[in-house]
Amino acid sequence: MRASAIIIQDGKILLIHRHKNGQEYWVFPGGGVEEGETVEQALVREVEEETSLKIINFKLGFRIQNNPYFYCEVGSGVPHLIGEELYKNSPVDHHQPEWIDEIQIKNLNILPLEAKQQVLSKL
Repeated sequence: MRASAIIIQDGKILLIHRHKNGQEYWVFPGGGVEEGETVEQALVREVEEETSLKIINFKLGFRIQNNPYFYCEVGSGVPHLIGEELYKNSPVDHHQPEWIDEIQIKNLNILPLEAKQQVLSKL
């Protein structure tokens, strides 16, 4: 199972800009639930690993193939890569957290498409 965060602040949405295997796309911050973790614990850990942000006030927004997407707020921090995520980046496989204007997301290759559609329907 994968838990993902939808973080909207000041008219912008936080996305992870990915370049992998020659493809460019965007995803919502998040990742897999590890053994012994709750979904919420995984969400907090993954968002911090991918963006350095501390998130608060999670509310389940929707599920896609049993993977939950939570609307969250930023508790503290400024998005940037840290630790292991920073060192995983290479010229052909890298990712970066970026704030994107809400009106721009309809033109981006956001995966999965169902998540993009769900978020757009609530803007």
